[in-house]
Amino acid sequence: MNSTVYPYCRPPAPVRADTAPPLFVRIAGLPATVIEQVRSPDLAQRIEEVLDHEARFASASADLVNELYTAIGSLPDRSLRPHLVGLRRAVHGMRRPAAKEIAAAAALPRPLAEHLAHWTTALERRSALRNTFHIVFADELARSRDALRRAATHPHLRHGLLATSPELLERLEPWVEGGKTPPEKALMSLARYVARAAAKTSPLSSLTFSGAAEWTESGPAIVLVPTAPTAFRVELHRSRIAAVSRALARHPGFADTVRIRVNPSSRQDGDTLGFLAPPPDGTLRTVVQPPVVRACLDALRTATRETGDCGRSEVLDTFGHALGRNRHRAAELLDWLTNIGAVEARLPIADQSSDFLGELIKLANNPGIRGDTKIWPTLEGLQKDIESWTKATDPQSRYLHAQSVEDALSRTAEACGAGPEELPLSGRPLFETGVYTEPAAACSRPRWNGVAQDLDTFRLLLGLFDPALPFRLGLAAYARHRYGEHAKVPFLKLYGDYYTELGSADEHPFLLRPSLLEQLRAFRPLTSAFELLERLPCPRLQALPALRREASALINPTGPEPRKISRSEIESLVASWPDFLRPPRSVAFYGQASVIEDRLHFTVNQANGGYGRGRSRLTGLLGGSQQTITPSEGPIRAEIENVLGTSLNVREAATEYAIDYPSLVSRRRPDRLVPLGELVLDIGSANDYPVLYWPRAHRTIEPVHTASMSEMLLPPPLHLLMDGFGAPATPLHSTWRWTREIDTSTVLRGTWHMPRIDIGDVTIQRAYWNTPCNEVPRPCPGEPPSEYLLRLSGWLREHGIPPRTFVRLLDVSDTSTTSRLQLTKSRKPFYLDTANWFLVRTLVRELERANDSPVLVCFQESLPDPAETIGAREPVASEFLIEITAKEEAA
Repeated sequence: MNSTVYPYCRPPAPVRADTAPPLFVRIAGLPATVIEQVRSPDLAQRIEEVLDHEARFASASADLVNELYTAIGSLPDRSLRPHLVGLRRAVHGMRRPAAKEIAAAAALPRPLAEHLAHWTTALERRSALRNTFHIVFADELARSRDALRRAATHPHLRHGLLATSPELLERLEPWVEGGKTPPEKALMSLARYVARAAAKTSPLSSLTFSGAAEWTESGPAIVLVPTAPTAFRVELHRSRIAAVSRALARHPGFADTVRIRVNPSSRQDGDTLGFLAPPPDGTLRTVVQPPVVRACLDALRTATRETGDCGRSEVLDTFGHALGRNRHRAAELLDWLTNIGAVEARLPIADQSSDFLGELIKLANNPGIRGDTKIWPTLEGLQKDIESWTKATDPQSRYLHAQSVEDALSRTAEACGAGPEELPLSGRPLFETGVYTEPAAACSRPRWNGVAQDLDTFRLLLGLFDPALPFRLGLAAYARHRYGEHAKVPFLKLYGDYYTELGSADEHPFLLRPSLLEQLRAFRPLTSAFELLERLPCPRLQALPALRREASALINPTGPEPRKISRSEIESLVASWPDFLRPPRSVAFYGQASVIEDRLHFTVNQANGGYGRGRSRLTGLLGGSQQTITPSEGPIRAEIENVLGTSLNVREAATEYAIDYPSLVSRRRPDRLVPLGELVLDIGSANDYPVLYWPRAHRTIEPVHTASMSEMLLPPPLHLLMDGFGAPATPLHSTWRWTREIDTSTVLRGTWHMPRIDIGDVTIQRAYWNTPCNEVPRPCPGEPPSEYLLRLSGWLREHGIPPRTFVRLLDVSDTSTTSRLQLTKSRKPFYLDTANWFLVRTLVRELERANDSPVLVCFQESLPDPAETIGAREPVASEFLIEITAKEEAA
């Protein structure tokens, strides 16, 4: 058997020299000037003036209190002491003294009396500044409200609201046309959408446009073209149409259309047949198969080896040979095997079809379906409703057409006999994505070279910080303990044993039991999680906390100033690691570009697995790149091609091979599909880790996750496949908190700050501030909004938090027992600007939602500032996707 050794990259593998890294760009739907017009620079200046004076006045008051204390004790006339003590208390409270207290001050020494006079003047100045601020606040609030109304007329924002929140758009229409101001809640929602459209680049929204970026050999580092031609790709939620497709496959009118094959996860074990139920179930089923059933299945496998599947009539002929040419018995056997899931009957529409509904209607255009008065008219009407939804320009029409689409999908599925359990949960049946149909950016490769090299260095560091690493090491140790050092185990046996033991209450014979391994998934650097690793009977897991702490000591700032690390420091650190730590070969970095000290700078937002993840979705939306996929010289890289009920997984092929998982319909050649049931875990391979081996091809397999959906949402078999044996799917979930060990027993005590961290010209972690939710100021009953704004701004300044940040709320209630930081519903960061009252109200609403639960509020610096973006005539937020892949090394 051939096994592949994964060579360790030492020294660091460079970026590919033959081609430039793939590059794509997202550009915000609104220019940054729109949100700048809603904010109030005058209000921001007034806040600074009030807070500056407040700081000086507080210091002067403290000094004066001390001087008064000394002077009062030395006065000979004791009758004045009560009034002077009252004066000192008034100064301490920074309030106007009473008349008797001012009169008593005449007995004070002249220098102290002059100091008191200056203090009184400063008190009056303080009062004047605050009164002026309250007036300016009211005026600026009205001006900001008008700017918000103008923003609501922007075509891109209106289109985005039409797709994402037609109810809000309908509520705003009378106001936009000069009518009554809507409730504050609607204005807050509008302000948040404006911030999303101008300060962020949300990938799953019609508020953003995505497109390709081109490399140039000269010119500016970045030239954005936000005026490039755009289009919206409308997609029907795949879970809805998939339910209809499955139901139609059982309709008699499709009897001659369905294609049949053996479940690709099936595995023979003596007289027992094991296989996975179709998604989303994923349970492992076993049935006893008599010799005649085994003969029929073997014959079907042989008949479909070259074509992948065959028609019903051909299957009946194949089964008939084993059943004495009895087609009736053959039909009964086929129906039974199909019902239990051992055999699949699917319509010939590829999972990755970009027009699934169109192909379905084309297949349905046959006498057997056209004669069905319930199904055919509904299918025709469904397509018309989608076209009408796309063309609708008013919220009410969009809502009605979306409801018609929803009803048509449900009626069609029910008419075909689909049970309620087959129908997906309700939700938006349609969504759209904005794309640039022509390149939206031109980037100078020489100017980006330093950033690309720094990102490649960062890629090396992720070999230790990959959240899936502890689980992968633990699963390898579990397999060795469970099956032996040199065993070869079918993957589905590992899957079955793992989840059976996970759900068992019996005492497990191994300390590395699945219930413990589950705590290592989506690993976070919690002290409790490190303590768990140190207790587990696996030397490699025990070594991870010390390795992580050593790396954190190198990269974390030691003081309040940003930390700048050189490539050589990272390379020396990586060179000292043990060989079982392997950097991911391909990483897709999402981030924003800016210019710092005349050099191009890149700030990382997220790091996903590469090999086409993210970009294959974009190239599919753009019509396909038509690029030839280069075969791997090492292990076969095979992606998960199943759409799995979400259109976000519809994309262009990114690898030569795909994992053949139940329900998949693929356009690939059958020999490019790797059946899940044929994969074997080779524990005694030449690698430190067990590897997946495909005996039929005599090749090792490396699964890669190239779909847009989170790997944590994959069906359990695929989730285990990716977490245990795949290329890292998300080497860095977020650039918040990943470098610092978190002690959950103290995380909700006080505010703590982490300065920015750079590797060369790349920011790998923005500065952030974490504080318990109950320590962030909230409005007091009856407190004027302007007074609360000053109090909140003062609290932010006291802790060094900028007035413009992104905010995220994290529920840390479960971190004492697990290694995950659970996210609340407001897990996505929202933009905060204290000069925009509507965004401040958004913060208040989120704080109130959290109530008194153990929630951590994370403030992250806005880098780059939306108003300071580069590459376009008018400031506009943008985010780049750049894929860094190490040079391939031969096996």
